[in-house]
Order: sequence, then C-alpha cells, then structure tokens
Amino acid sequence: AFTLPLLKAMGLSRYLDPIVSGDDLPKKKPDPLPLEHVAGQWGLAPAECLLVGDSVSDFRAARACGMPVVLVSYGYSQGLDLFELGPDAVIDSLAKVLNIIDVV
Repeated sequence: AFTLPLLKAMGLSRYLDPIVSGDDLPKKKPDPLPLEHVAGQWGLAPAECLLVGDSVSDFRAARACGMPVVLVSYGYSQGLDLFELGPDAVIDSLAKVLNIIDVV
C-alpha cells in the first residue's frame, strides 16, 4: 500500500507501468505469479522479459517462470554468494544492465 505513494513522491511512478506491490496479488515472490502478471500486462512471455533483483526470492520467482534474471550485488542477499545461485549475471551498478541486456 505504500509503494505507489513512495514512487510518486520520488517522481518515479511515471517511469513504471504496471506497478505491482506485494499485496496486489494473491501470491508473492518467490511464487512466479507477480512476474507472470507483469509480463502478461505487457503482452510478453516471461522469457522475453528481464528481472533485475536484489534477493533470493527475486531469483527464485524469475527462475520459476523462465524469466532471465540479473542480481545486484547489494540488497537483500542474506549473506549468500549470489553467483552460486546461478543468475544470468550479477552487477554492482544498475547502469551495467544496459551493457548486458542484449546478452541475456
């Protein structure tokens, strides 16, 4: 319930569509439903999208629906070695996503 007001206050909501928060759907990550929902809103298959995440639940949700996944080296990794999870890439800056989009 706080996601949209926060994004609006930061001036970011106009760049994001759709915006799906943890309480919007009957299941949350690591269930793939939120990712499948967003892909469906865009008219795409999950395999045609890319999840950039910062947690194990992001990784598991993406893999469960066949979506490529890039993890950032900061965030909610819970002390795990993100490389061991087997994401398509691990980056230390969001700017690096642009360098790998065509590769993933």
